[in-house]
Amino acid sequence: MKKIILAILLAGVAVLLPQVVITQRPLADLIPAGPLLYLEAKDFGALIRDWNGSNTKGAWLASANYAVFSRSRLFLRLNDAQREFGTAAGFDPDMLLVNSAAGSDSALALYDIGNLEFLYITRMPSARAFETALWQSRAKFQPRKSAGIDYYVRQQQRRLAAFAVTGGLLLIATQEQALASALTLIAGQTAPVMKQEPWFSQAAVSQPNAGELRMALNLERIKRTPYFRSYWIQRNTGELAQFGSAMVDLDRTAGEFRERRTLLRTEPAPDLRSSEASVSELSRYAPDGAGLIRGWAKPDTGFAMDLIDGLLNPRAARDAGTHAPQAGDPDAIVGTEQDLETRIDESVVAGTGAAPDMQPVRKLLDGNPPEAMLEVGASRVAAGGVFVATDRAIAILGARAWDPAAAGANVTVAGRVLIIANSDELRTRMAARAGSPAILQGAAYAALYRHARELPNLQRMMSLIDFPSLHAMPEGARQPMFFSENLASLGRALSNVESMSLESHDDGAALRQAIVYKLQ
Repeated sequence: MKKIILAILLAGVAVLLPQVVITQRPLADLIPAGPLLYLEAKDFGALIRDWNGSNTKGAWLASANYAVFSRSRLFLRLNDAQREFGTAAGFDPDMLLVNSAAGSDSALALYDIGNLEFLYITRMPSARAFETALWQSRAKFQPRKSAGIDYYVRQQQRRLAAFAVTGGLLLIATQEQALASALTLIAGQTAPVMKQEPWFSQAAVSQPNAGELRMALNLERIKRTPYFRSYWIQRNTGELAQFGSAMVDLDRTAGEFRERRTLLRTEPAPDLRSSEASVSELSRYAPDGAGLIRGWAKPDTGFAMDLIDGLLNPRAARDAGTHAPQAGDPDAIVGTEQDLETRIDESVVAGTGAAPDMQPVRKLLDGNPPEAMLEVGASRVAAGGVFVATDRAIAILGARAWDPAAAGANVTVAGRVLIIANSDELRTRMAARAGSPAILQGAAYAALYRHARELPNLQRMMSLIDFPSLHAMPEGARQPMFFSENLASLGRALSNVESMSLESHDDGAALRQAIVYKLQ
């Protein structure tokens, strides 16, 4: 009886006592200040397993695109860094190490792009961490302490390898100070932390819900590095100059990947949200079967004229000149995605026909500034079944109705909508779609690319582009051809992607983008 009474009393006391819930600290709380880039995965091990088991990985590794990349300067520099880390650590840092060191919740902070100085933290049971090659090789390392926590360091030549195992965390670093500072934060002591830096804190507030994979970028610092200007494939560092930081989140489902981006400006820009509906309204004119659809709200007249000129006069001759060329601008765009038929390694041949007169269109746009602009394109096999033609059109929504008499050739007017195309049939079809459902959502910029529809024709087109050079060189004595083998193989590796859509919303302070990759 006494035992029963005692049990009841203890149960009552347990109910009255405050409940203590042990929670894990977010990994962002443990990252020392100063990184240029921060990457976090909710389950890094699962991502690695999914990638290793995917058909996409096998297709890409077997592709000409990967073959070219594996001989690139960037790839070779990464290989050198991997070998140097292996020398410092005393063993080969291969995929076995990656798999063994891939825990659940994981984070990577990159502090120096050129020297690849990073700090990696992952959650895993200590028993599993003790099985990793790093821990098994600890006798080769120098033991040290930070905030009373043991860590291990080994340096060979200019590369350093360091690691620690504590409290269910495995830490790996190529910068000792970053590892020591992280251990200080883990111990609950004060140290400068990334989470309190404005570039990160502001980006985290602007996009609070972390995805399955999250990336934060300190663009203010990244833009100043020479490596960014050398290796950034978009070559648009001038356009990125207005942004100070960015947050990107990715979520996956069985049928699609969803990416969310927020880019924060250092200085406010015009708020375009009130103009976004015009893009959706204009997208009603996009024809069925278009492979590419892009829409802009409030486009600059000069930008609109450049796009129209590229449509009507794609092979415009350039002046030969009598002086040596100026040094290349690393931000300059060499060609456009609308002109994949012009070889960029050969001089442009002057056309024999007269260029279209652009003055009537310029006069129209000056008198009725665009509210929105739409570009559509679709590839098709031309008559005869050999060549591939690309039908393209541009539609412009004006503030008021256009003057049909002033439009000129190659132009159709449908009230407030002006349609310019390189195909009479496409222009007629678009003009008849005024009451059709909108294809794009309202946005400052929106785009839809139907990869599955366009890939077969693009592969045929690329083969035709490279055909003369492909057969002029003996087999085995050449690099993969850029269009028909390099780019085409990348398209085939991503053949499980049906389409990609993008919506961009601009409130002046931030640019927010939503990208959806729909899978086959």
